[in-house]
Amino acid sequence: MIAGADQPDAHAAASGDRAPRRRRYLWLTGFLLLTLLGITSYFLRYDLEGYAVLTHFIDPQASGPLLRWETYPATAKDITILTASGPVRARLFLPGGVAHPLGLSL
Repeated sequence: MIAGADQPDAHAAASGDRAPRRRRYLWLTGFLLLTLLGITSYFLRYDLEGYAVLTHFIDPQASGPLLRWETYPATAKDITILTASGPVRARLFLPGGVAHPLGLSL
């Protein structure tokens, strides 16, 4: 019997134990990164919507994945707002395709 003959088997068993551990580590790391991305996008959603609205005011023909994701086609309606100083003309922008839209008045 050769002295080091059983060592490759021991080495193979030890490296085999590391592979499932490494896979679990990669899955856990990926899951944590996706969770962090989701939480970050949840808290930044209003900033992203504001960016999209301001970008469309600057350039109405602007396009991009973020602008398509955060904006909807809007309809404009001229309205009059009654104030203590008298009536004020305004334009109400309402997004289409939203169940309970928030308006933007200028």
